[in-house]
Amino acid sequence: MTAPVEAALQTPRRRHGWLWLAKLVGILLVVALLTVVVWYQSDGDLRAIRSEMAAAGFPTTSQDLGWKQSSAERRALRERLEKLVNLPGLSVRAQFPGNIPIPGVPLHNDVHTLVASYPTTLLSEMDDLLDQLGTEQVMMESELTFLSNNEPYWTARILQHRALVAPPSEWLAHTQRLYDYLIRNRPLCGIDFWMRRYALEVLLQVLAYRRSAFSDSEQVLWAQRLRSLTEDLPEQWYTAMRGDLVKLLDCVASPSDRLRRFGEAPAVFHYPLIGQLILRAGRGPLLRREVAWTEFIRDHRHDLRAIRAEAKRRYDYLAY
Repeated sequence: MTAPVEAALQTPRRRHGWLWLAKLVGILLVVALLTVVVWYQSDGDLRAIRSEMAAAGFPTTSQDLGWKQSSAERRALRERLEKLVNLPGLSVRAQFPGNIPIPGVPLHNDVHTLVASYPTTLLSEMDDLLDQLGTEQVMMESELTFLSNNEPYWTARILQHRALVAPPSEWLAHTQRLYDYLIRNRPLCGIDFWMRRYALEVLLQVLAYRRSAFSDSEQVLWAQRLRSLTEDLPEQWYTAMRGDLVKLLDCVASPSDRLRRFGEAPAVFHYPLIGQLILRAGRGPLLRREVAWTEFIRDHRHDLRAIRAEAKRRYDYLAY
């Protein structure tokens, strides 16, 4: 058989071989894609972690935390307060004007200027809302989610400014509202705990600056209140971390939805598909790490030295 004839017969065979190879590669790609889809949609890892958390005594749902949504009336009051303190006439988006208030040292002029700039009608409405809210915490959502939070910290800042410059007949009322803010906003999660801690510092600054105006009975009362607030910090921190676990479960359960709410995120998360796959792959190790850290805090929450040493071991960049 001549060479041209043999070549003509082998060409279909080669094409046939490449066709089978292409089909095999296509089938493997489809199988791989289906595997990724099934893996991404699966919640088997979350169910296993929830079981581990429940066995360790940690909450996995809002109901485990005793969560109960507040009445529509109280939710409306808080919603109005949040809108009010964020209006241009009241919002405070900067550090304390001037230096931290020091007893015996006149306040910086910027403090008086700032308070004088607050519209009196808005201040009156703010006082009315705060008095109606009292000390009972307001739960806005039906359950604790990634987006749940407490009242804005700016409420405490505005009350601080007013308490510092108010005449003797008014400053104590502002200080009482600041204290009620602290009682009402018990931490739901870690960020709430730190915001509450800053608000406690604000209250301490006011009380220290106005201490000479206290009567003996008022000094005893506020000393007892401050002792209660500071002694409760370790328990509040642990409570906040338990809430963080529930919020984290909510966050990682639906990566595609939560990615849109991250705001400032690493550059890789600007590509939704990549970000979703990274979150799905890392959520199991992340949750287990946070559960282990919360277990440590539970057992050592009154030993700050041990916590700092453990934090340095686990998260060296966060230790300070």
